[in-house]
Amino acid sequence: MKVIKHYRWQVGSAAYAFHRISGLALIAYLPLHIWVMHYLRRGPKDFNAAMEFLAQPIFKLSEWALFAAIIYHCLNGLRIVAVDLGLADKLPAQKKWFWAAALVGLIAFLAVGVGLFGSGQ
Repeated sequence: MKVIKHYRWQVGSAAYAFHRISGLALIAYLPLHIWVMHYLRRGPKDFNAAMEFLAQPIFKLSEWALFAAIIYHCLNGLRIVAVDLGLADKLPAQKKWFWAAALVGLIAFLAVGVGLFGSGQ
């Protein structure tokens, strides 16, 4: 336990951990998406009933969290590609790419939140 107690979390290690967590969240979401989409085969009545159930606020919040995982995983993945291509091979450049991706992700996250919760639906 001493190793964990004295470990210093930095931007790179946090980015790594969140990338793995967002990837696991996306993997967990896929079976749920397939399960909901199977209602399409059952007909419009069943599908509309499922969509009505999923229109509850808790599912809107979950959809917003899913978007956060998608946008983070995508933007951090692009940052990792930039590092692999040598575009951000120095630590200061990696941190700048991380914070730029975080800013773009936050703006997109808030915009989607306004769309989900601000429309009055």
